[in-house]
Amino acid sequence: METLRDRSSSGSASSGASSHSSVSAQCVPELIIHRSKKAVVSVEGKYNSSDLSDELAAIVSKKAFAFGLLVTDEDNKAGDRHGQAGLIRDPSKPTVDASQPSAKKRRLMDSSGPIKKPAIKKTESVRISVIPVTALHNVMSYDDTVRDVHWTASNMATLTNGAIDPGTAQFPQQGEEVSDSDKIEINLKDNAGNIQTIEWPYGYDITHAEIHRKKTHPYVDAALSFESVDPGFQYKIGQRIGMAVFRNHEFDFNDENLYTVNEWDSNLSRDDIMELFGDDYSTSIYTGQITSLSDDRKVFGHDINSYKGCSGAIIFLLDKNQAELIKNDVGKAIGIHVGGVSSSTDGKINIAFTVPARHLLNRNAESPSQEQIQARASAIAGGRVAHVPTWEQIQGMGRKELRVRLQYLNQVQHGSVAELKDRLKKHYGL
Repeated sequence: METLRDRSSSGSASSGASSHSSVSAQCVPELIIHRSKKAVVSVEGKYNSSDLSDELAAIVSKKAFAFGLLVTDEDNKAGDRHGQAGLIRDPSKPTVDASQPSAKKRRLMDSSGPIKKPAIKKTESVRISVIPVTALHNVMSYDDTVRDVHWTASNMATLTNGAIDPGTAQFPQQGEEVSDSDKIEINLKDNAGNIQTIEWPYGYDITHAEIHRKKTHPYVDAALSFESVDPGFQYKIGQRIGMAVFRNHEFDFNDENLYTVNEWDSNLSRDDIMELFGDDYSTSIYTGQITSLSDDRKVFGHDINSYKGCSGAIIFLLDKNQAELIKNDVGKAIGIHVGGVSSSTDGKINIAFTVPARHLLNRNAESPSQEQIQARASAIAGGRVAHVPTWEQIQGMGRKELRVRLQYLNQVQHGSVAELKDRLKKHYGL
């Protein structure tokens, strides 16, 4: 048995699948809570799990995306940040079966009789609008206290799930610095009334990229995205949950930091760890339950095992062993895993932020640069200042009015307007 104390050079060469560097740059420690809880993996198409059905396991395995981001240190040395991401369906847009003709084409078919060729090309799946999401801290620049280095994040992330070609996404606040003012205090209460107070340095730790609506974009295949629970969903302690994680890199068992930052016990063997987290370059499912909740139901604690690089994984409802099973919510997204904390008094806990999709659509409207954008917009030449809305006015507009306003802005060539247009598109999907 190979342990931390006697590991040899048999480990993998790199902790990242990148040609830039063997440095793997990640943020918060995550935790093994149940050492006996093995990853759910596919063996010849069967999962054989007591926590979820084979059918649900096969479905969610297609929805796991590895998040990747290039980072550089002060000497311009490159590294890779590993995390997770996912796709949440836009609840304001109904799911449309791409294999069915539109209403207009059906009327034409009815009036002209049967035709030899199909009115529309059939596809294997439905097409929908989706929102790429991940943990906010995945996209930010930060101080790496383990390696005593500052990492600057690049402005483009990659999303990979092994089934489709890697895609890119750009998230708001990407590359921004973590500030002390971002810190929030989270109070999580368990069923016994015990309260665990956590200081989370990143604030509301979820971010989303621009909504994808084009039918030709690979992300809009419904097989790749999660529906979210309704905003009124009742979060309860004891609800059974899981997260599917696609690891597109190898664990480097020669790297002492791998054990340190993950708080892995020194007596865990390589085989132990691989059983807990599954094979490299594959999707594994980790399961557990909600163990505590914040009073506002925006954050929950859970006992799913996680390693450093799970941040951003979508948490969904399992279909077995639920105390109060709601059929319509099985397999739906209820949160995003962001990390964990460990203390001698309160023990270990992983945490997630709840994620009704409507919260995602409106969250970044609270960004702090409104005055800056308005000031730049007011400098537009030619007396068109009155036609440029303030951010407060934009927030009070309906979607139809926003589209009309955007059509006008598209005719104005000016840097400040370009920024305002970009903000409209990012935050409202227009």
